[in-house]
Parts: sequence; C-alpha cells; structure tokens
Amino acid sequence: MDNAVLDVALGLLLFFGVLSLLVTIGVQLVGEMSRLRGKTLRAGVQGLIDDPALHTAFYEHGLIAGAMAAAGGRHPGFLSPQSVALALIGCLNGNRAMPEGAGLEKTLRQMPDSAIRDVLLAQLAASRGDVGQLQARLAGWFEDGMHALSPVFAGRMRLLSLVVATIVVVAANADSLALTRALWSDRGLREQITQAAAHNFVPGQAPRPAAGAARPVYAGSTLSYLKGMDQDIRPLPLGWGTAAARPAGEEPWLFWGGKAAGWLISILAAAFGAGALFDLAARRGRQRKAAATATQAAASQSVSG
Repeated sequence: MDNAVLDVALGLLLFFGVLSLLVTIGVQLVGEMSRLRGKTLRAGVQGLIDDPALHTAFYEHGLIAGAMAAAGGRHPGFLSPQSVALALIGCLNGNRAMPEGAGLEKTLRQMPDSAIRDVLLAQLAASRGDVGQLQARLAGWFEDGMHALSPVFAGRMRLLSLVVATIVVVAANADSLALTRALWSDRGLREQITQAAAHNFVPGQAPRPAAGAARPVYAGSTLSYLKGMDQDIRPLPLGWGTAAARPAGEEPWLFWGGKAAGWLISILAAAFGAGALFDLAARRGRQRKAAATATQAAASQSVSG
C-alpha cells in the first residue's frame, strides 16, 4: 500500500513536471513575441519621467536610442541605471555642457511642475550641486523604481502562465484526477512511470522552470528532452480519444465537474510548478532502482551461498 501511494505521487510529479516545462516554453515564447518585459519597462519609465518634453528628449538621447536600436527598434527589456542617469542629465540642457551649481538648479526650476522635476531638485540638493553625485543618486533612484516595478511584471507573468497552462491542459485533456485513478488501478503503469523517472530524470539534464520572471529555458533542448521521454509518457491517460469519453450511465454534471476539478489541479501545478518537481521524481525513481538492485544482489548471494 505504501509503495503504491508513493508511486502514484511519483507519477503525478512526473506528469506535473512535464506540463510545467511545456507551460514554461509557451510563456517564454509568448513573452518574447509580445515583448512583455520591454512594454512593462516602457510603462514604468513613463511613470517615472512624467514630463512629456523630458520624456521625449530622454528617448532621443543617444544612450537610450542606441539601446532601442540594439533591440531591433523596440523597447529593450533592460536599461542600465547609469545610462538612464547620464541620459537624464544630458537632456536637461539640450545635450550641451551641463552648468554647475546654481546654474543647474536654475535649469531645473525652469521645468514645468512634475514629479520628475521634484525628484531632480531633491537629488540635486542631496548631492550639493555636484553632477557626479547627482548621476550616482539618479542611478540609484531609477534602480529603486525598477525594483518597485518587478512585482508588476511578475504578476503579468503569473497571469500569462495561467492562460498558457489552461490552454495546454485543456488541449491535452490533462486531467490529474483521471491520472491518479489510472495510476492507482494499474500497477504496470506505476512501475513504468517509476522506471521512467529513474532512467530519464538525470540531475541537470532537463532545463528547470523558474518562478516569476525566471531564468531562460531553451525550447530546443527541452523539446528534445521531452521527445526522448515520448515512449514513457505515452501510456498516461491524455488526449481526447475514446478513453476520454463519458462513461455510460454517469451523470454529465458529475463527469464534467470531476474533469474540471482535475483540469484545475493540473493548471495550478503547471503554472506555478517549480524545478523541484523533477528533483523529487528523480530522487524517488533512483531510490526504487537502488532498492530493486539491492534486492537482486541479496537474492544472488543467498543462491550462491
């Protein structure tokens, strides 16, 4: 009984891990195509530099225009705080030599009322009129603003993960409750899943999905990895074949209610699953393999003795 429960858990870990990788690939592809990070950064910069004239001059500055050109004419997903500070200071005097001390303060006070004007005046006062210190303080101010923007981007990525996970789960009919029943009733399937985890889940072989904004997962290597596992995951109850049809005599509301619950569990696990799913599956699979090897060795010794 205990081994059956652990093997069912292992099968679910394998199942959720594969779904999580597929969702990670989908999220990164959609994020790249939609330039989500760049759009989020653009909105953040617009909120920080709320003076229209300064905002326009900022994006026309060579440091920022060069970063835009390097990103293919689109907004880059990252701007160096030092470059932002230099561009802001350069824009204040039409990219000419910046006046020092009282002259710099006079230039700032001639700007129309805005939040960025107040920020620049406050940072200038804190730097005591020194342009070098002003640059360092503006770089720190922009970096703080980007830290405040991180939860916004992370929230958008979580929403995108939920959307992609829903599409993947429903398209594959990835019902976790149906999988649990299949694993519990089919000992052969449980053993096959255990062997798949022991042989395929080698630490470091599969790219690991990351949380929130995440480190990159390369679609090519992940898809090659999943292709190699094709024979191992084929017996799982996935897809919309005849096996997915509603059993005769079962009430439609009960069938679809159970399927919706199974989908919901799969969606949440795929959207918010971590790389630890693969580590847990690998550990359990190696434990089972080691135990089987030890049992065979003990049996051989008893026969030879």
